[in-house]
Amino acid sequence: MSIFISILIYIANCINTVLSRFSKWPVIMFILLLCIIMGANTVNPDIYAYTVTYDPNREGTDYGYMLLVKFFNLLGFEYTGFRMITSIFGILLIHQTVKKLIRNHSPFYLLYFIYPFFIDIVQVRNFLVMALFIYSIPFLLSNKRLDIVKYIILTLLASTIQLTAIVYLPIVFLIRIRKNVFIRSILIITIILLVIVALNRPLLNSLSTLIISTLGEYDTRVLDYSHIQTNFGFLLFWFLQTINFLLVFWANRIFLRNDISKSDNELSNLLKTNTINKKFMILTLWINIFAFVFLPFYVFQATFSRFMRNIVPLNIIAFLVTEQLLKKKGKRNTLFRLSYLGYHVLLLWIDLNWLYPNIEIINFFKHNWLFGW
Repeated sequence: MSIFISILIYIANCINTVLSRFSKWPVIMFILLLCIIMGANTVNPDIYAYTVTYDPNREGTDYGYMLLVKFFNLLGFEYTGFRMITSIFGILLIHQTVKKLIRNHSPFYLLYFIYPFFIDIVQVRNFLVMALFIYSIPFLLSNKRLDIVKYIILTLLASTIQLTAIVYLPIVFLIRIRKNVFIRSILIITIILLVIVALNRPLLNSLSTLIISTLGEYDTRVLDYSHIQTNFGFLLFWFLQTINFLLVFWANRIFLRNDISKSDNELSNLLKTNTINKKFMILTLWINIFAFVFLPFYVFQATFSRFMRNIVPLNIIAFLVTEQLLKKKGKRNTLFRLSYLGYHVLLLWIDLNWLYPNIEIINFFKHNWLFGW
């Protein structure tokens, strides 16, 4: 029954995507479905570990997550209730950004449902980090200093849930990168140096030793994550990062190619009034350039691929912002659509077959206490 309901809601949102006058109800139903599948799931590879760590007396360095656990324990919630509420909270945070940037929300959830939703169900803490990250991005589209401070605070808050979230903090400097040649140069030079270091195993081993000696006592997990555990598998992630950048670059080119003087009145008004979309497209492009900084991490462990995965919802929004300006037909437009759709399916296939082969999607539908299983 749960699979049947999911298929119906998915089809309803597919139809809603192509309607000129779209409805909010299919989107509301889809969001509710996502909350139920994620929050009420009872069988997945990590759920036992999360259940065990739902302990108010547990010690660790993820102070924000520990505080959440203590708070929900104090209120008398079992892990099932905690999981449901945090899932709803995370999805609604993402929705706040979605509704600010695209008019029809159905396409976003259709793509998000394909990837990375099923991975997010398993990796709860990373999902919360990603949700906070996606929610905080619109603050960087404002010229207000207070909004920049909000982004910094939210990123630091996310790092208390999972320390690795701190890697998104330097993104705050990207808002001035177009006007600041120095920052742009520093970023490019940094990426080049990091690629050189990543390809030099002796140098990378020295860096690993430095990280362990500096941070190993702060968190024992540093010892696990700072050892090089790949041979040439990291090249896959380097390839995927390159494709991410190229697709977003392509989306930017399409967005800018819709010149106001050559557009119809509707598109002209959209381009004139919706300057936040233009800022978002440029920022997303630079975020994908900044993501090349993560390349050395992929040499250490495949688990760091979450750095790249957390940016995927932003890229989805960028594709859909571009879609709002596209005409219905045209070979270039069709090629663009097929490219990002096909790539999205490829990401899911790679994760399920190579990175997380222990994830069985059918379990998310079969084992769910709200669906009656």
